[in-house]
Amino acid sequence: MITVSMNKDQQIAHDVHTKYASTEVMIQPAPGRGLVAGSSVRTVLELAGVKDVTAKLLSRTKNKLNNARATVEALRLLKS
Repeated sequence: MITVSMNKDQQIAHDVHTKYASTEVMIQPAPGRGLVAGSSVRTVLELAGVKDVTAKLLSRTKNKLNNARATVEALRLLKS
């Protein structure tokens, strides 16, 4: 279990880019846009309670488990 550092509006503080296995994910704060993400990345971000972010899978893999693990790793890298 991890703790995600967010501000009072449930947004992340800064951009984060990470790679897990063959999956690359980039998550950016996007105030006022809501949760813009697809696939398993969206599910992980919803369960973490993150709002107003944009996420993009930069690799072409379709492995949903690795996509979710890359997202968790990206959230782990967030520092306040």
